[in-house]
Amino acid sequence: MKKRIFAGSLMGLSKDRRYLLDANPFYRILLDEPVSIDRLNDALINALKICPYMNLNVVDDEGIFLALDESERGLKVQTEETEFINTAANNGHSAAVFCQGNMITVAVTHALTDGNGIRWFVETLMDHYFGEGDVNYRLSDEPDYGLEPMEKRVSVSKDYLPPELPAGDILTFTETENSDAREFFSLKTSYADVKKLCSTWDCSVQKVLNILGTRAITKLCPDSEKMISVRSPIDARTFFQMPHTFQNSSIANMRFIYTPDEINGDESTIIKKTDEYMNSQFDINNISTQMNNWRDVLFAESHEEMLKRIGRVMEADTILISNLGKWTPKEYVKHIKGVLPGASMFPLMIYGLRVGDDYYYSVYDGTGVKNGDISYKNALKNVIERSVGSVNEIDFSSDKAV
Repeated sequence: MKKRIFAGSLMGLSKDRRYLLDANPFYRILLDEPVSIDRLNDALINALKICPYMNLNVVDDEGIFLALDESERGLKVQTEETEFINTAANNGHSAAVFCQGNMITVAVTHALTDGNGIRWFVETLMDHYFGEGDVNYRLSDEPDYGLEPMEKRVSVSKDYLPPELPAGDILTFTETENSDAREFFSLKTSYADVKKLCSTWDCSVQKVLNILGTRAITKLCPDSEKMISVRSPIDARTFFQMPHTFQNSSIANMRFIYTPDEINGDESTIIKKTDEYMNSQFDINNISTQMNNWRDVLFAESHEEMLKRIGRVMEADTILISNLGKWTPKEYVKHIKGVLPGASMFPLMIYGLRVGDDYYYSVYDGTGVKNGDISYKNALKNVIERSVGSVNEIDFSSDKAV
């Protein structure tokens, strides 16, 4: 039986990108040996029992709305990665699992789930692949498994006033039309070095990412005096008492706006400012207001009104930075030599993820911007080396780190 989705309908508005693999949440996982297709197929069967939402399909509903429907055929491992997720070889599925050489790729349309939803599935898949019986999630057994925060308008305190953010010129990027100039890459450092830096700066990993990511932008655009605005998704599950739902619950975002001087000055200044932003935005009234505003986009009376509402909600942000937390510690993570969680929803996106003793900075750079011979990758490497320590780039075309 079909079930209309709201957050998913928003994420699927662009039909051209709804199933484009690189535009949607994906994980590339590099192992220290060739992937066994038989083991992976068995792991997939077991993982789908725990995360059956990955076997649902996104289908058209009335107007611009989408819905979820049961799939008649189960997912199968494919041995050749494709540009789109829902190919005929994949039985039109809204999710896909590939393996090539030492690499496993998992992808899903953002209309079906969000970054947490795909990470839960990826961890469960790898648990079973390596024979780990004690899986971390039992999602489909939970009463809130399929609930969605945006299904109804949510209440907001009558006294609530949205936080005021600085006004002024924001540095923006547009995605380059030159596909050869767009790149995904993953850098790796020691997690112990990251925590040491957190201790030195007296801040969280998210704040470290904000500082490193924006400092690299100022290296790439050294003459710009414009402010840099960073967007970071908020997982609304716990705010709405539905911690186990697979449905997209990361529609609301926090925004951090910094001047170049703040970014490159004493770390305590930018950390204090980040704290102020978090304190004013990590709030159920702010999240509820954003959810309602996005819901109004779906119910706009005309296409023109919908575009106006999207513009008001999106603002000018073209940069996303998000710490994804940690891959639940398991003995088998020693066999993982590289991880790249990604998507290309913004021209510049940075995800941080801890896996065992390693910390990954996974980046999509679609800007095509260079400062002479300096790309964003080079700038970020330099900033990480100076602040964190030794950094390696992961080569996903082989089983070795460069």
